[in-house]
Amino acid sequence: MSHVIRADPGATFESEQFSARLSGHGVKEGGHRVLGWGRRTASHPVGRRVIVRWERGHEEPLVPGTDLAWNRRKVVEVCTLSMSIEELFRDEKPKVRPSRESEIRLGPAAAQGRRGRAA
Repeated sequence: MSHVIRADPGATFESEQFSARLSGHGVKEGGHRVLGWGRRTASHPVGRRVIVRWERGHEEPLVPGTDLAWNRRKVVEVCTLSMSIEELFRDEKPKVRPSRESEIRLGPAAAQGRRGRAA
């Protein structure tokens, strides 16, 4: 299955152009660097291309990894969109957790199941 993921900056990445922890990418604010096709480590041989993009005004760079042959702009765009969706769900989660299992069931099937047990 193809993927675009946020790479862990603490992970080691090995390619022809780069071999170190991803946090050692050397990209300054406003810059980018394609670290090439490689693998995370010998124990994680999944091949992917890693890109570093540090937008001006952001605290840290975006480091997406992918096995797709898209250009770097499209990879960064998809990863940025994915992060926005993750943040939306995180921000919209209820602040209080339900106290009973029955309170977290959704839809008519759950209500039908509860009535069936009571009878």
